[in-house]
Order: sequence, then C-alpha cells, then structure tokens
Amino acid sequence: MSPKGTDLDTVAAFKDGTMAMFISGPWMIQTVKEKAPEIDGKWAVTTLPAKVTNTSSIGGADLSIFNYSKNPDEAAKFIAFMAEQEAQLKYYETSNSMPALKAAWTNEALSDPMIAAFGKQLENSRPAPTVKEYEEIAQAAMAAFEQITIGGADTQTELDKLNDKANELLGNK
Repeated sequence: MSPKGTDLDTVAAFKDGTMAMFISGPWMIQTVKEKAPEIDGKWAVTTLPAKVTNTSSIGGADLSIFNYSKNPDEAAKFIAFMAEQEAQLKYYETSNSMPALKAAWTNEALSDPMIAAFGKQLENSRPAPTVKEYEEIAQAAMAAFEQITIGGADTQTELDKLNDKANELLGNK
C-alpha cells in the first residue's frame, strides 16, 4: 500500500521502502545517490507504466522575447545559442535539465540507462496547454486529486467539479 500523504520526504520514504516508486525528473538521480548511498545499485529509472498510454507532461522553461525588449536581436541570438546541441548538453551538465533537442540524446553524456529512460519517455510526452489559465487549472486539478486520494471524495463528482472550474477559468461558462 502506498502512503496517502505528500508530507513525506521522498528520498527517505524511497530508501526505507515506504514509497516503492515516485515520478520525478533526472535531477532526482543525484539526490537519491547522495542522500541514500546504501541503496545504490538497488533501484532504477524507467518510463511511466502504461495500460493504454504512458504519455507524460513536459515541464521546463521557455525562452521568449518580450515585445518591449530593449535588445531583441541579442535575445534572439541567445535563444539560438541555447537551441544548439552543445549548449543544451552543457546546460544539462550544470542543471540536470533534459535537452529539448532530440539530436542531443544521441550524445554519450546521456547514455547512462537511468538518464536514457528520460529520453525514452520524452518520445511519448506532451507540453502543458499554452493558455494563461493553465497554472490555475493545474492547481485546481491537484486539489481535486487530493480530495479523491486523501479525502475519500467521489472521483466522478470531483472530476466534474474540476471540469466546471476549468471551463469557468477559460471563460467557457
């Protein structure tokens, strides 16, 4: 049985077996290795399990140029630089953030099976919707899921409420 709270220390719960698995990103590999060295070699990283699909969402950051930028040409050069494979690999090395450029995933630096699993998962992923209301909808979804999993609320009732809230935020009602 999995714990129903979110107040657990993920690494400690993973180390002692309270949490058999968790969903995260490549930044957690080093964290687990540092905070729980005694389980090194006893755990692995894989793609999300699937019954029908295992599509995941892509997080991350966006690079953009605001229309009021004082240096749009320089900003465009910076974005072009960050889109290059070498820059993405260096950014991965310094931040553990996955490269967006597919070609970067052929680099030896990402061949470790634990890291490669994230590249494999990226083959079946989608970005978050590009609407300004998304973050508020995401917070409402997390609250609904908590009501279902921890509060024991009826799944369909909570999802109907979530759908109504999303439609309200999007101006559909």
